[in-house]
Amino acid sequence: MAAVRFINGFGNNLFQYIAARLIAQQRRLPLRVITRPGYYGIDEFAKLGIELQLTNSARFDRVVGDEYSEALAFGAGVERRLLIRGYFEDYRHYLSHLD
Repeated sequence: MAAVRFINGFGNNLFQYIAARLIAQQRRLPLRVITRPGYYGIDEFAKLGIELQLTNSARFDRVVGDEYSEALAFGAGVERRLLIRGYFEDYRHYLSHLD
């Protein structure tokens, strides 16, 4: 499982979700989102056609991130429970994934 913990505003959460989704796809892991109960963004993601799979905080093998390129640098390692955290706001990380 790859999990992303949402922090701060909805715009930041979009970047966090996209980065975590790409990392989860690269490692062939299911993606989960950690957020507080009643978080307003759940409905906003649904409006975009993104259904969030929520989870409680869990034990993780590795925490990756702060920058997308750093998180991807770990490659497809053996870790099966990743916590992805950071802001991931640099759009250049996603240029090869625009379609």
